[in-house]
Amino acid sequence: ATGRGEATGGGEATGGGPAPPVVPLRPPQCEGSVELLGASGGTAIVQCSSLRRPPSVWAVKDGGEWTCLVDVGSLVEKHDAGPHCEQARAALRELRSARLEKVRLPEEEGGSEALCLLPAGASRAPWTLKIHGGPHSASLDSWSVEVALLLASGVCVIQPNYRGSIGFGDDFCAALPGHVGEMDVGDCVALTRASLAQLDESLDPARGGAYGGSHGGFLT
Repeated sequence: ATGRGEATGGGEATGGGPAPPVVPLRPPQCEGSVELLGASGGTAIVQCSSLRRPPSVWAVKDGGEWTCLVDVGSLVEKHDAGPHCEQARAALRELRSARLEKVRLPEEEGGSEALCLLPAGASRAPWTLKIHGGPHSASLDSWSVEVALLLASGVCVIQPNYRGSIGFGDDFCAALPGHVGEMDVGDCVALTRASLAQLDESLDPARGGAYGGSHGGFLT
């Protein structure tokens, strides 16, 4: 999968001929990110998920029709083993109604961007900046239990992709070395301020925080 969350597939050249084109591996009605789990004998297995939908696993053979093997959301909807199941279903329904916004800095300011997930109807809500580690990693539109729990608690989540993150081109990734602790920190600060400005009716600037692990902890 690329840093932007898109799996790709293609074959190798045989008999000296040209290689088949590389094409996206995305099942129908699949939003968010796609991760290639494995491929063998012409069959590819991928996992789909987004910040608003738990994972599902799909298979496709020789470019034919997709088959859904497992859908966690559907399993939760069908399972009934006590009151906690209804709580889980209610949480997933609320998550599906959440609003996902993208905040992007101008190219002259580095072109960094952030994914912002807000509960439906959020108004002057608390928020947190969830900073990825690496630094050569990325925040994707893919399933995160942490983000789901924060959202269920009424907390908006801002996920920055500062310069040095993968999936935005070689220049973007290579810009950070030699500027660690300055460029990445500056991008996170600028993305926070841009998010508060763009989503001013949804976010309360006085009730915010930040956290992360590894390099994300250093940036915090």
